[in-house]
Amino acid sequence: MTDERASVPLNDDLPLDQAVPSKSKYIAKEDCEPPLLVQIAYMTQDDVEVDGKVDSCAVLHFNGDIKPLILNNTNKELLKVLTGAQTVGQLRGHHVVLWVDPTIMFGRKMVGGVRIRAANAQPGTQAAYVPPTQDSHDDIPPY
Repeated sequence: MTDERASVPLNDDLPLDQAVPSKSKYIAKEDCEPPLLVQIAYMTQDDVEVDGKVDSCAVLHFNGDIKPLILNNTNKELLKVLTGAQTVGQLRGHHVVLWVDPTIMFGRKMVGGVRIRAANAQPGTQAAYVPPTQDSHDDIPPY
């Protein structure tokens, strides 16, 4: 039996990350370059595997064909400041921008990650700074 599929060579200059994209169902920093203007649809609680360990995480979903975002404490606090929301239902319909903050640390390594800013903020800026409630490390990796 022969394989009838066509083989198509890839461009030599194609970055490997584009040739073999992440299979994650959640948004990653690579998905937010350039920044994305999104509208919040709803939140869920999902079991997410991180380094072989399953954690229950709050996940923010958006209208349209955009992968959901696993929320960490810093982004939750930014949502509260930017939207004025105190409940999950009060987040619905708000527009925010997802962008890559290159200064995000995971452990002792600067890896960058997704942050939330106001929909009317200029690229590369945050409309409001919320000091971290713990140390400056997020509790989940910056997919």
